[in-house]
Amino acid sequence: MFNDKINKILLYLFIFMVIIFISVYILKYSFKDNLNIDYFDNHDSILVTSEYYNLKGKTNSIKNIFINNKEYFLDENNNFNIKLYLFSGVNIFNLKAVKKNDDYIYKKITIIKKNN
Repeated sequence: MFNDKINKILLYLFIFMVIIFISVYILKYSFKDNLNIDYFDNHDSILVTSEYYNLKGKTNSIKNIFINNKEYFLDENNNFNIKLYLFSGVNIFNLKAVKKNDDYIYKKITIIKKNN
């Protein structure tokens, strides 16, 4: 009888822990910003030799993007491809993404243009 109570308590504790784990997992990934920028997801800067850089990415929680206060829009598949013209040397772009719930995501992108 005592073992039955302990087994029952352990079962309830296990079920409770599984529910907590699943809830935390769902919350972690449902509120993720989901602004994926090619290359810049893992880096803050890049060195290039071309006159421009195509900033590309995909999102599912963003409605529009501002780069240095200029507004850009997403296509029908929530992709973006923005041509950034570069000066020689360090080019800093301040990205502000407006989420569908009107919150903001800020990201600073540095593109260094090296002369040939």
